[in-house]
Amino acid sequence: MADRTEVTLRNPKVYRSFITNGRHVVEADEPEDFGGFDSGMNPVELVLAGLAECKAVTVRAKAAQLGVELGEIRASVAIETGKGEGRALASKVDVKLDWDGATSEEQREKILASASRCFVHRMLQGSFDIETRYND
Repeated sequence: MADRTEVTLRNPKVYRSFITNGRHVVEADEPEDFGGFDSGMNPVELVLAGLAECKAVTVRAKAAQLGVELGEIRASVAIETGKGEGRALASKVDVKLDWDGATSEEQREKILASASRCFVHRMLQGSFDIETRYND
């Protein structure tokens, strides 16, 4: 493995957690009907937010390469998750992007193609080997 990114989490009570990368803090929680306080995004929403951010900055960078000013970029990311094989889940993610700046059809196609190459998109479609252990 090459690059390592790490975040730490503090969960002082119930389902409300504080996540940090050492520079920024994000609050996460579960909805009230799941026993939380609904004081922050839930874990799935945090993943979708990371994907939306990655796509937005990727399309902005591609637009800059093309000499196009996009203005404000908006992203909407939704997920539907169901049963996959065995205990695995199968998910379908729908991403909608739009922006204020004028783009030709050719520019729009190039910009949207770059969105599928963002790091988080590729990471989520890639292979995961997740090991959970007690920090002894």
